[in-house]
Amino acid sequence: RGAPMPIPANVETLLKQSDTGVAALAFFNANGIEIETTNAGAIAYFDPSGAKKKIVLNTSKPAAVVAAYFCHEINHARMFVNGTTADPKKETKDDYVKKMVKEEADGTTLGFRSFLELERKGLTTGVNPPDRYDMYKRAFENGRKAKKEKDPNATEAEMDAMGFSYGARMVKYCIDERFLGPNSIESYSEYYARDWAQQNRKK
Repeated sequence: RGAPMPIPANVETLLKQSDTGVAALAFFNANGIEIETTNAGAIAYFDPSGAKKKIVLNTSKPAAVVAAYFCHEINHARMFVNGTTADPKKETKDDYVKKMVKEEADGTTLGFRSFLELERKGLTTGVNPPDRYDMYKRAFENGRKAKKEKDPNATEAEMDAMGFSYGARMVKYCIDERFLGPNSIESYSEYYARDWAQQNRKK
């Protein structure tokens, strides 16, 4: 095989325009993760199963959405590389499910945050945002407003920090209440409970 495939240029350009994307790129470049592209199926997923860790990106989707999902998948990659992702062979079903649902929530939060950072710079015009992003954005705006009401002298950065905190709570709510899931029929809890059972099936 030749040189590894780079991140598509239109996606990388956008990643460099958001703080969340810059952090994701730094981790990607430092950890020998490879890119594969497709034009069908999921928008992005992390695959650690081969000789090389890789993130698969569906380049038929808008670059701003792919960039957001890249940030989500880098969270899975970070947990895997750091050895902190849950292991179904070593943990109880309840612990595995709880940890994986949190990992999905954290990744989704990062993806939404990166999309918001791009949107605030006018870089998502005409792009349909990720599913349930509207609920995240509303929570972010409510957090900024709450900070301003509590402290009229709050800086933009302090208002943003409260906004991002509210946004993260909204993502957890969306996952707990089944507004966000791995597919149209399962919650993340059900998906990872099934995954745990499959991995621990007696041979």
